[in-house]
Amino acid sequence: MYHYDPSTALEELTEDATLPNPVHVRDMMLRKHLTADKSLELNRLFLEY
Repeated sequence: MYHYDPSTALEELTEDATLPNPVHVRDMMLRKHLTADKSLELNRLFLEY
């Protein structure tokens, strides 16, 4: 069984640990693709939601 293999278990933990926080991804996308004013406006809408 694969879950008894320590190297496979370590790989799975590493993959889970490297996923970015979705809020940080959203913020990075807003900063990259929008102007500052539009980014602030959308961020306020997200907070209200």
